Amino acid sequence: MKIGPALIAGNSLVLKPPAQGAVSCLHMLFTGKGSKIGDFLTMHPGVKCISFTGGDTSIAISKKAGMIPLQMELGGKDACIVLEDADLELVAANIIKGGFSYSGQRCTAIKVVVVMDSVADALVEKVKARVAKLSVGPP
Repeated sequence: MKIGPALIAGNSLVLKPPAQGAVSCLHMLFTGKGSKIGDFLTMHPGVKCISFTGGDTSIAISKKAGMIPLQMELGGKDACIVLEDADLELVAANIIKGGFSYSGQRCTAIKVVVVMDSVADALVEKVKARVAKLSVGPP
């Protein structure tokens, strides 16, 4: 999250989480659809910088931001590239960790694995074995 560093640096901030997300006790928290409150947040004269994490609305936000500083963390395909000399046990462990931690909901979760043909079958078997051991549902 970008909240901690911003607060440590002495900045005030407004957090706008997804409307369907759980809300805990925070000061200056906006909830609701981004399309409804986004204009207010991005066009308000008191806003001196925008840091946006999200997807396809980024072009609209960048236009609204005008000349104020704008930082965007957008979606990606976060690849894991596996070469022939890789430690396949370590790679399999990191694919599971990188793809399944936080239910795969991290913006940096592994979404694509590119692997050399010569080690692909062995890696698939190692990943399948680890997936079979995952616990699904409440702990």
